[in-house]
Amino acid sequence: MDINLPDNYCPYEVMTDSLKDTGSWNIFGLKYLNLPLSLQNILMDSPTMEFVAEISDTYHLLESQARELSRIMGNVIIGDLFIGNMTSEIGERLNLPPETAQQIRNQIVSELFAPAIEDIKKVQREKFANKIGNQPQTPAPKPPTDINPGNVVNLRNK
Repeated sequence: MDINLPDNYCPYEVMTDSLKDTGSWNIFGLKYLNLPLSLQNILMDSPTMEFVAEISDTYHLLESQARELSRIMGNVIIGDLFIGNMTSEIGERLNLPPETAQQIRNQIVSELFAPAIEDIKKVQREKFANKIGNQPQTPAPKPPTDINPGNVVNLRNK
């Protein structure tokens, strides 16, 4: 793979490219610095750029689509996008059929995210507890205690 891949393939570069003011930089910087090292690496490392380049070649993505795919991946990693919405976001933002979007999503999760999946789950749980089911379970309703003992049938006495 080419060492001089375009910035379109680097989630970190794509995400910081659109930051216009100090406040936006500070917000992004805090999110980035609070990430585990494994997730920081995915955002910036060459293997990620190579992965996006391969996906782009495989699915014949335009540079603008590769850029948007990098942004989607970055948003999942920093917790700005729920991983469960990744397929629909890929489909909508890249203008791809649902089947293709699902294939791309599956490839990202199984190949790129796999080594850091526990860290991604942790970030996702912190940001999207209501969607993941991290909320405390509501206890099952208790049966009424005012049951009439006369309505109970003893099956042994038949």
